[in-house]
Amino acid sequence: MRAIRGATTASENKSEAIKAAVMELLDELEQRNQLHPTTDIISVTFSATKDLDAVFPAAIARSRPLWVNIPMLDVQEMHVEGSLKNCIRFLLHAYLPISASVCHIYLRHAVNLRPDWNLPHFLPHQN
Repeated sequence: MRAIRGATTASENKSEAIKAAVMELLDELEQRNQLHPTTDIISVTFSATKDLDAVFPAAIARSRPLWVNIPMLDVQEMHVEGSLKNCIRFLLHAYLPISASVCHIYLRHAVNLRPDWNLPHFLPHQN
């Protein structure tokens, strides 16, 4: 089992804007990590900053092909003064081989949250 992190921002607190951001984020997640929802993904936790309340990110994810049966949870991000606004994050657990690279996905204004994680990661070979 492996964990993958990611984040993005919505342009505004409207269902359409949040949906566009979440779909783009999940498209990149599936493509860059070569994930198949029905066989690889165990669960997903989404968080959103308090300024995003027009729609649940998990509801958007459930509308994707093959995502309807994945256990998902939405939570509100802890508010910290000066933190990134309109931010949606995820923590996903998936079955991936230990040798597989993991690509954490940070898009839009979230690219600076973890620039060190916005590239594929490889675990060192164990001898």
